This record gives sequence, C-alpha cells and structure tokens, in this order.
Amino acid sequence: MEDEALGALRFRGVMSSSPSPLSSAPMGVSLTGRIGTTVVPGGVDGVGLVVPVGAEVRGPLEGALDASHDVFLSGLGCASPSDAYTVGGVDTRTLEAVVAARCGIQVPRWVPSGGRAWGTRIGVLDACGGHSTPYHVHQVLDGCWESGGEKGHSGMLALMEDGRGLYGRWEDAEEEPRLDVCGGHFGYVPSPPPAASEGAVVKVEGTGRLEWTYHYHVRSTPPFTAACFGPASGERPVRVSECRALYPEHCDDGDVVTLLVAYNATHNATHNATRGAASDENEKGPVGPYGPGVEVEYDPWCPCFDAAGSNVGGPNIVEWPIARPHAASSAGLTRARDGTVAWWALAAWAASWVFA
Repeated sequence: MEDEALGALRFRGVMSSSPSPLSSAPMGVSLTGRIGTTVVPGGVDGVGLVVPVGAEVRGPLEGALDASHDVFLSGLGCASPSDAYTVGGVDTRTLEAVVAARCGIQVPRWVPSGGRAWGTRIGVLDACGGHSTPYHVHQVLDGCWESGGEKGHSGMLALMEDGRGLYGRWEDAEEEPRLDVCGGHFGYVPSPPPAASEGAVVKVEGTGRLEWTYHYHVRSTPPFTAACFGPASGERPVRVSECRALYPEHCDDGDVVTLLVAYNATHNATHNATRGAASDENEKGPVGPYGPGVEVEYDPWCPCFDAAGSNVGGPNIVEWPIARPHAASSAGLTRARDGTVAWWALAAWAASWVFA
C-alpha cells in the first residue's frame, strides 16, 4: 500500500496465468494476493482514473500499517503517522475507519474533481477501490464499472482464480443478490466465465440465458469480492463455519483484538446497529461529525464475516440467510452493541427454522 491512491497510478494490464479448474468443494483464497483478474475496463471519466482489463483483484485484507507508510498516512492528513500504526490482517474499509479514529480525521473523504462532486476519493483506496503499484483492486466501488441492474443481472467484472465469474452488484433490476459467506450463490448469469466447463454452465434452450451456476457478486461489506471459493460439497452455499475451517491458522486462533473505528454520523449509526459497513451511497453522504468512534472486536487475518458483519466467530455467529443453517439459535440474533436486533437478522433466523 502506497500513496498512489492520492495521485498518479500505475497499472498491471496483463493476465499472468490461467484460472484453476472449477471445484465443487470450498477452498481458501489468498488474503492479500490475487484472487481474480478484471475482464472489463473501469474508471472515472474526467479524473484520469482508468482500470484496465487484466488488473488484479486481491483478497480483502491488508498488511500492517507501520513506519513504511508514514508518507502515505501524512498524505491522508495524519499529523502524527505513528498514531495510525495498526496490526495487519484488517479489511480495507475497517482499516480506513481505524485511521480516521486514531488520527482524528475524515477518512475516506471525497473531493470535487473533473467536474464531479465525488471525483476523487481520499483514503486507503481510490475511487475505484484500488491502490498501489502494481495497481490492484480490493473493493469494486460504485461508479467505476457498468454493472447493470436496470435491465437485469449485472455483467461479469472479473474472472476469479477458481474459474468462476465475479459479477456486479445486481441480481436483477435493482435487486441485490442473497449471497453466502464466500460472496457467491447459485443463479442465472448473462455470460459464462471463459474457463467455465460445459458441465458447469449450460445454456437454456430458447431463452438466451444460462443454466443455474455458482458465481460471485461484489458487495459493499467485507469481504467485498470473495472470502473463499465455493460452493460447498453437495452443490450448496457455504456456511460461516465452513469458511472459518478453511483458515485454521487465522480464524479462531485466539488473537481477537479491539479496534476503535470512526465513521460519519450516518455510517456510525449503521455500524452500531449491525456491526456491518455502510453502503457506498452512505459513504458519499453527509460526513460530520466524525468520532469519538465505536469499539469493535476483530479477528485479524480471518476473512469470514457473518451476516451481522462480524468475523470473530464463537457461539453467536449470524449465518447468511441463503445458507439456511441446520442449527439456528435466538442467541445468534443479539449482535448489536445496543442490544437491538436488525429486522433482516430476525427474518433470516425465522426462515432458517421454516425452511431448514
């Protein structure tokens, strides 16, 4: 991570390897390395930000912030960069919130550029969700890729290392998909990944659409793209416990930390209620006031976030609704720090009993 997110960018524009064969069992992903490669260009008109075909999509986590990042942190506005030093293995959105809290600044923040009110994003990531040299993407932020939604399923943005496609935000017209812990689900897709086998993706006669297949979607909460490669054995969605089992050296290894994070008022309220992250729209909304922030528990280097936005694990995991856990507990609903239960968590819990 360097300060290129604030200025000129360099890009890697060549696919360097072929994807792995499609699998029917969950697999772990690289937590900071390449997990996919873009297949369409992206960018922000008027501000000189272009993401080429072949850019790397990397895992959701970042290394530690230390003295090697002093110039970058000063560029963000930290008067004392050492105040923002933190452990590695934190997702990029939470990392920005840690910097905001420790430096007492607004991160991320958007400034006008190229005739756009939200042209330049000042933060760990740029306006497209990428940074550094060679340039790579951790998040896929709204406005950088044409991701569909008005007429149907979003188009494919990247080919993942397991040979499956990563698609944009929408499942259908303005409808977001129901995803598992990996960030994938079974559904129809508008175009097959180049490496998809005939057995995995079969065109439906006369419809112009494709047969049901497991694929990934971008989302605004960690892990943003993919926490693991699915599906689970038996062609079903992956459960949080199955994801955690893929990373025994990182999940449930006893190194949970407490992080002080700061968001704007709208985001802060959302985070308090669900322990999740706000949408890109909230990120660009009214910003003040920042601080004093909230404390959250966090398991470094564990990419498996549950439906309440927590990666800590334990007995109160809130399963993703699509995974329909075989054992649900009302205790899993009490995840908010103020003692409330989000309506969608209550509905998911009820559905798990009805349909499990």
